[in-house]
Amino acid sequence: MLHKVKYLLFVIGLIFLIPACTTEPVAVDSTTTVPTATAKTSKAAPTPATPATPATPPATTSTLSSMSIPGYNTLYMGHSFGKPFADRLTDFAENSEIDGHSQDAIQRGDSEGSPQALWNNEEAKLEIQGILDSGDIDLLIMICCSKDLIATRSDSGITNWIDYALSKNPNTKFALALPWLTSPQGKYANAAEYANTWHKLHEKIWHTLIDELKKRYPETEIFCIPHGRAAIELRSQFEAGTLDDVDAMISNDGNAIFRDSLGHPDRILLDLGTLVWLRSIYDVDLSVYPVGHHPKELLIGNTIAQYQIDLRGIAEAIVDEERKYQD
Repeated sequence: MLHKVKYLLFVIGLIFLIPACTTEPVAVDSTTTVPTATAKTSKAAPTPATPATPATPPATTSTLSSMSIPGYNTLYMGHSFGKPFADRLTDFAENSEIDGHSQDAIQRGDSEGSPQALWNNEEAKLEIQGILDSGDIDLLIMICCSKDLIATRSDSGITNWIDYALSKNPNTKFALALPWLTSPQGKYANAAEYANTWHKLHEKIWHTLIDELKKRYPETEIFCIPHGRAAIELRSQFEAGTLDDVDAMISNDGNAIFRDSLGHPDRILLDLGTLVWLRSIYDVDLSVYPVGHHPKELLIGNTIAQYQIDLRGIAEAIVDEERKYQD
């Protein structure tokens, strides 16, 4: 029991983005299996990772669908491992014939962006409540993790925000985003250890919370955005030598998975993570993303299509696997 508590405290320390944490990483049990590839420690390793999706990329020429998808009026509240995806979602939604998507975003740094911290921060609380008071927020997105989560498997910040949002709009939906773990290279020796730790947090803690929330609010839609899995897949393929779109795991030159040692996302992780957000929220068929022929749509479509790796397919596989927890 003591070992489990130490492990859980370590995991949540990473998610809170607490740089002062001195707990050593938990050793990965070699018998544990996770749905990511067994990775080598070098990009040049000859054994490829098992891809999360079919190897053949989808066609890059989109077709115009016959019916648009109604968009949500969305509010994101959180930290920097979620806000870039919220910011980019507007363009991605527009390029998918989602009609009427709009959003606000409130950010605070590091653990101050957790639901509990935002509820306890009077200035941030009033700012968020001012947006919710309009009564027209359809989707409220929050991000892991508040400090009480590990000890209690609950989050008073999340329940407080759900109660407040529902009091203003009883039809509000809620998305709980789970990012990747911080310090990907400094704290984790390889992709397998990184993946195992994230999957344990995802399955044992985050979905335990979501299941309890669904019981507490049976008439309310609550779902997970697992964009942290995007970092898991990219690192696994990079170490297996099957990710040719980047030259390093961490670099500040725009050609890596992460742009700094803390783990802020570089371009490829931003693109894959935003596709995960898009499909999680709107169930978009990513094989034909983006639709339409507007120059702006073609620009984003060409950006996604320029990768050798099939980002669309990986995002679809991540979200499709996530749905097994929601059935």
